[in-house]
Amino acid sequence: MAKHKAVESKIPLGEVLEPTWRKMLALARQQDVEQGGIYDARASAINLWAIPTDMPASWSVSDMTRGAWGPSEIVGTIYGRSTVDGKMVDVELDLDVDMAGKGEEGTWAIAKAVGLIEDAQKVIEPVKNDRIFCRFCDGWIPAVLLNTVIDHMREKHNLQVTTIMLAPQPFLVTNAGVIPL
Repeated sequence: MAKHKAVESKIPLGEVLEPTWRKMLALARQQDVEQGGIYDARASAINLWAIPTDMPASWSVSDMTRGAWGPSEIVGTIYGRSTVDGKMVDVELDLDVDMAGKGEEGTWAIAKAVGLIEDAQKVIEPVKNDRIFCRFCDGWIPAVLLNTVIDHMREKHNLQVTTIMLAPQPFLVTNAGVIPL
């Protein structure tokens, strides 16, 4: 084990929709530690690993134990626990490293966990709090009305919207292809 001492430090990260949790698990599997990523997804948890190419700033490769996939060290686990109604999932980060000093491990781990949540939400929850995620800007735009989204696509991205499909999974048809909303 690395010189980092294990402690229990639970950090609540909030609630997400159940489909967002499933997408987090899928994204974590795509970035599996055995394939050079930093995650190891399980049924209701995602282990977070530091690797030589992605680790807290204060660490060095010598801090890591040589594992089956190279130098690595577990930093924490992201847990998802379903709410009573099953529609939401409480997400919590459980840190496995010493939080003493500058707390860089905690800051790094929180950033990775929050980033995973945000990446999943961009796919599953593209409309949130009167904002919509624009895949072209890679950011949120204010969108109280669908017209605002269409104007944004036309003005900022030179896209012509030809069809608006208001289905359970709504989408726009543009000169560049289909854009799910």
